[in-house]
Amino acid sequence: MKILITGAEGFIGLALVNNLVSESNQKDEIICMIRSKESSLLPVSSKIKIVSHDLQNPNLPKLPKGIDTIIHLAAISKTFLSTSEGREQTRVNILTTSNVLKIAEETQAKKLIFASSVYVYSGIKAESFSENMHLNPLEPLGISKHTCEMMMKTHAKSSNLTILALRLFTVFGPGSKVTQFIPEAIKKFKHPQKQALFGNSSVKRDFIYITDVVRAFKLAITSNTLKGFHAINIASGKPHSIKETAETIKKLTSSQKRINFTEVNENDKSIDLDHCGDIYFAKKHLKWEPMVSFEDGLKDTINLIE
Repeated sequence: MKILITGAEGFIGLALVNNLVSESNQKDEIICMIRSKESSLLPVSSKIKIVSHDLQNPNLPKLPKGIDTIIHLAAISKTFLSTSEGREQTRVNILTTSNVLKIAEETQAKKLIFASSVYVYSGIKAESFSENMHLNPLEPLGISKHTCEMMMKTHAKSSNLTILALRLFTVFGPGSKVTQFIPEAIKKFKHPQKQALFGNSSVKRDFIYITDVVRAFKLAITSNTLKGFHAINIASGKPHSIKETAETIKKLTSSQKRINFTEVNENDKSIDLDHCGDIYFAKKHLKWEPMVSFEDGLKDTINLIE
């Protein structure tokens, strides 16, 4: 099998590549598309081929023949960006995805797996989000991912390409960006000079551990039951409030710090609503459900953060 991965040096990309290198067949080839010519992050392996290319460039690089699956992870994934930054995020994410569809055409790939986002549901107030909801995202990341999904859906109708858009909820674990909520929260409790100060205490997030996300991508690679375009929630289905999360991290780090919360801007609250994913579709079609509990995932993450 030949698998092309964009964004291979990111949080999810590295975790996925490391797993595929350690567990895939010796004859498998993992083509990692990155901007630089060399990588200090990717594992050294005969299974890996590095392709240097900026996906904003429509002049595609020469790629190996017979690519079976493309995993598209490359994106600007920050949330709630300012107006100008949000426009740039939308432009870049749509352009890179358009070029990935072009790669799929030219290589005659059989399957494309896209890293979509929970933020396609931004602005929806519901106990849980299901894939068949009417989407009208109000936040730049969600707008860009939703637009990419619509492009892919249209493409799938006129081709033989199977496209699975995995709508990832709040992914956490070792290797995540230090600016993400959970690593930041852990450092606030572990570093004496930092305050345990947090934002909206009541907002809930559906956290999903990185190894469960990697397993979802691997099952999406091997699944043969779905054809055409499908969106699939990858979540835990068990949301945790910011207050509950902070208190759990405080307990696990044996911190004595007092937790404080800031007042929340009402405009942010109208968009930044509670997240909870309905994972019925993933259970039925990918035979996937999370295996790592929230607390166990936090323990592993805490152990690896200074």
